[in-house]
Amino acid sequence: MIQIKPEEDATELESGEMIDYGHIQMGKKGKNTRQTRLVVQQLTEKQQEKREGYLQRRRRKGGHTQSATKKNQIQILATNITRQQLDMQALYPIYSLRWQVEILFKTWKSLFDIDKVRAVNPERFECHLYGTLIHILLSSMIAFQCRYYLHKKHQIEGSEYKCIDLAKSAIEDEKGQPLHDISSLRALMKNIYQNVYRHGRKDHRYEHMSPFDILNLTYERTFKAV
Repeated sequence: MIQIKPEEDATELESGEMIDYGHIQMGKKGKNTRQTRLVVQQLTEKQQEKREGYLQRRRRKGGHTQSATKKNQIQILATNITRQQLDMQALYPIYSLRWQVEILFKTWKSLFDIDKVRAVNPERFECHLYGTLIHILLSSMIAFQCRYYLHKKHQIEGSEYKCIDLAKSAIEDEKGQPLHDISSLRALMKNIYQNVYRHGRKDHRYEHMSPFDILNLTYERTFKAV
């Protein structure tokens, strides 16, 4: 068995260059070992500056570690995605999509107050919970479709938080209205889309790829290639 040393191997890499070790065994033998794919990237100057700023903030809070300083020049990613499924250049953009999960949880807590429940009997709590989850599902589905068409037709990225908030508010305003007929439903969807177009835009940071850009990049590199 050969032990790999990413910190030493990365010294021979150019800025932004990567090493794909393939699937290796991680962990001590017999203790929580697992087979995983390991990819190491030599950070660019901009990435190093950004990480150094993060480490400085950690130091001020007392969270600094020596291992973090040693690995300041490299980025290590362990994944179960194979080389056949995705090449190493597309791994890091895909990994950045993990923040979409954090945004979703933030939305649930901030907009729907799912973490706040009054003391009620179990039956009433179940009704409240299921009603809230249905509200979340409808708002999220409508918001995603609006964001999709906004990006497809106008190349505009919609804010996840703003779009879900606009969809949620529109659904709440229609309480008691007969949304079971198709004309009322179409009017509601049109109203939500127009509000998303006017007020739901997300500020596109410099050199920042949107989730739609990343997913389309993955599509281009995998499915179309096949």
